[in-house]
Amino acid sequence: QNKEVHRYLSASFMQSTRPGGEAFRRVSLTRTTVRPLRTRHEASHLRHAYTRAGTAVGAGGALVLAIALASDLSLALALHFVWLYWIALALVFRKSLMGLISSTVAAERRRQLKSTRPKRIILIRHGQSKGNVDTDIYQRVPDNQVPLTELGKRQAYVAGQKLKEMLGEETVRFFVSPYQRSQQTFKVILKSMAIPKSKYSYREDPRIREQDWGNFQVPEHVREAMKQRRKFGQFYFRFPHGESGADVYDRCDSFWSSINREFEYRHCLENFVLVSHGITIRMLLMRYFKWSVDEFHQLWNPENCQLIVLELQEDGSYRLESPLQRNPVVACST
Repeated sequence: QNKEVHRYLSASFMQSTRPGGEAFRRVSLTRTTVRPLRTRHEASHLRHAYTRAGTAVGAGGALVLAIALASDLSLALALHFVWLYWIALALVFRKSLMGLISSTVAAERRRQLKSTRPKRIILIRHGQSKGNVDTDIYQRVPDNQVPLTELGKRQAYVAGQKLKEMLGEETVRFFVSPYQRSQQTFKVILKSMAIPKSKYSYREDPRIREQDWGNFQVPEHVREAMKQRRKFGQFYFRFPHGESGADVYDRCDSFWSSINREFEYRHCLENFVLVSHGITIRMLLMRYFKWSVDEFHQLWNPENCQLIVLELQEDGSYRLESPLQRNPVVACST
């Protein structure tokens, strides 16, 4: 607790140059860099905690002085007793006082975290695409242009109905992969929800696109690459002219950093919905929950248009409400 308080007492509260000036810059101390209080409200709350503590100590000192003067002591001797009282109080209640300030700041931070974050982060895999039923299409059509099947459109419509039931009239911010199947899924979901424009915002983000398998894909080459990937490991294997799972993880790390900045510096909408791809969703979850590579290998991709819900908790973190299925063979062998 004392270390936590020392962070705030040692930090220089310099107003940020960001628009609105509601955040404080990072402050470098002698040996480490800490995150100081982010908002004016948090700093004000800390000052109020000090004020309350100081008022209590001052009132106690006044009471000691009054008792000393009432006992016919000289003013100098009475002030000496007050000084001794303050020293004794500081020695006896130092830890309690620091703990009070620390707990006050921690409680305010938790409140701030919860108040500035969306209630839910929902990850949705696109609907069934033509590539899911005919892998030969990748040798004729670029991966980013593969469309949904009719079944995929119906799946997206059902997903929109589920979202509408879950979110009601709450506001939504959508983040969508630029791939055609994800864009189509988003548009069908939007139509199914019948949500007014004032209730949602939209951003296309290439960082949550599908893993790049390498331009046009010759079926024989892909089958050979898949054999090698099973031996090498899905997370580390890099497709020729494409990406490894680790590359996708790096993209997801960058995406989460952007999301965290939105939490801190913007008035967030009540829900965030990400329309993305199977392996990308797994990487996003792996990054947020700090899963190991072995844990990642045990998980299956979500089903088409499956809703993966992360629910906001009291401490500002998110809990996975809809776990992914595990591969029993891999789980037993690790």
